[in-house]
Amino acid sequence: IGQVYDIAGMPVGEQIRHDTAIYSAAFSPDGKKIAIGGTANDTEIQYVARYSIKTGEESGLRYQTGSQRPIQTLAWQGDHIAAEVAGNLYVWDTKTDQAKFAPKQLSGQFAAMEF
Repeated sequence: IGQVYDIAGMPVGEQIRHDTAIYSAAFSPDGKKIAIGGTANDTEIQYVARYSIKTGEESGLRYQTGSQRPIQTLAWQGDHIAAEVAGNLYVWDTKTDQAKFAPKQLSGQFAAMEF
């Protein structure tokens, strides 16, 4: 369970019902949703889930990475969510819920990402 807070420290919307560890998060461009990098309890496979900040409910499909390594960085720009996992870049289209391309091997791991 997580909570989004405003700059004054006041809770915004309902608690997010995410039941595993959160390693990374990114806000949608309109500020109404948040993407969270987490782990599936049964398989330990990493995924990206999207939640409504207002209701705290999950929205849309979960994007699976196929990796058991944590999603350390996330970025959300327009209709795309990008994640870096163990030196691989994943990008999904939030309108079609499809991967934009096969994971790309990067030259290293990232501590932060923006596009």
